[in-house]
Amino acid sequence: MPIRNLLFAAAVIASLWVSSSFAAEPTDESPQKFIQSWAEAFNKNDPEKLSAFYDQSDELEVIVSAGVRHHGYKALQQAYVGDSRNVHFYDSQVSNLSTRVLGETALVTFEHQFKARFKTDNTRWQVHIRTTTVLHRMQGKWKIVLEHSSPIEGTPRFTQIQE
Repeated sequence: MPIRNLLFAAAVIASLWVSSSFAAEPTDESPQKFIQSWAEAFNKNDPEKLSAFYDQSDELEVIVSAGVRHHGYKALQQAYVGDSRNVHFYDSQVSNLSTRVLGETALVTFEHQFKARFKTDNTRWQVHIRTTTVLHRMQGKWKIVLEHSSPIEGTPRFTQIQE
């Protein structure tokens, strides 16, 4: 085999190796970091920023801890817009986070604690719930495709606070 063919073969193999090593690197943040960023977005009280974490499809499912179901991205957006008119969220954080990644899908369960000030009467509440979120990687980024929150046994879901 002439040297030219060997050099060409080596160049092809090298380029395949280099491109495959770049493809193997993650193109987005971890599911844990994604959920941390989602929780931090609550503190911004911006429905558009919070909605950006979700799959923009009619198949999106979000069930909040009060048992209310939001089916589809538009319904979720409307819920966040309504919330922002009536409630100011702050001190949002996650704990006891567990994650299982299955290819392009991640199952994330965590406790979500946040405070809420209702604008109508200025009462303040501590909320403590458990949330299970199904993430799916779309175009290299995680998006929430299903979210279900529920009360935690032995833990009050809402506690009025004085601040």
